[in-house]
Amino acid sequence: LTSGLAFTGVFAVAGLVAGRLADISPRKRMLLTSLVLGSFATACAGCATNLAGALATRCALGLAQSLTAPASYSLIGQLFEPRLRGKANGVYSLGICFGVGMASLSQLVNVGWGVGWRRTHHLVAAAGLALALVLALIVQEPDRPANAKSASSGANRGLEALSNVFAEPATRWLFAAGGARYFGGLALVVFMPEFYRRTFPSYAAAFSVLNAVVLVLGGAMSAVAGGHLVDKLSQRDARFLVWVPAMGCVMGAFAAVATVTVPSFPASIFFFFLTILFAECWFGSFTNALQFLLPAQLVGSGVSLFLFVGSILGSVSPLLLGLADRRLGLVFGRMNDGALLADLLGGTIAIAYLVCAACFWMVRYEF
Repeated sequence: LTSGLAFTGVFAVAGLVAGRLADISPRKRMLLTSLVLGSFATACAGCATNLAGALATRCALGLAQSLTAPASYSLIGQLFEPRLRGKANGVYSLGICFGVGMASLSQLVNVGWGVGWRRTHHLVAAAGLALALVLALIVQEPDRPANAKSASSGANRGLEALSNVFAEPATRWLFAAGGARYFGGLALVVFMPEFYRRTFPSYAAAFSVLNAVVLVLGGAMSAVAGGHLVDKLSQRDARFLVWVPAMGCVMGAFAAVATVTVPSFPASIFFFFLTILFAECWFGSFTNALQFLLPAQLVGSGVSLFLFVGSILGSVSPLLLGLADRRLGLVFGRMNDGALLADLLGGTIAIAYLVCAACFWMVRYEF
């Protein structure tokens, strides 16, 4: 409950409002609010003594985090010209990779170093406040274009702004691509550790370290290299904005199937790394295409609406996969069977990634 609904539910719903705020409000102020509120919520989580307190802090953290992405991508879309946005979005996406890695390493701080979960929360909160100070000193809020100001004060408000995001077929196909990718990607992140636990139990300690390395290194390389490739190729043909992530998803689908089917642990980790390397370039390219397709006054709303859809699909994917694993395990007498989970996980990821590639491919007709 604390890791799921308390955070994700608030994050998804509040994000719809945050997206509109990013279109009409100072985005630097939103980012500072996010860092300060998030740090306060994290520090309070380290002091929680009961479930109600833990739930309250997670809800506050979801509210704080909902401000970040719409404001950040709106700023990137304005600060960087189109030929540099792929790289800029890719660098921003590094935060996700490093966040996953730091979350994994926090267990080392918590347990291995004996710091404890309460003081670990307090250390993270202090780091957040330090970043807020850096942001306040370095980042400047640019003036919005005149057309964006006039649109934000006119009819484009609230629900109408959100509906305008879907006005063109290209954005609908783009959202379908991102939704399918979220569905498969969350299944991978949540169930890959369970697959390795069942299939290669003697490598549990090695996987705990390699998992962080694969997610951080592979994700970082994919985000930066993918953004750079998109910037270079899209200058020749704008359709490369969606062709690059489409090809990455296709290659990632085959690598994911290989990850869960090869018989040895080293080979499986190698293909796991390739899965991340090929497929994780998608988010920077997605936001780059969204910034290309939407007017400046709708970028924040577009990002927030996608995160709302992605949060729902990301929550549904592990739930359905876990349910299928339990039900089929009971029916066929294969509870906690590695081969059964390999079939389910490989099939889910491959189908989701291929659907994502097909939807990205359809967007090309609108460029």
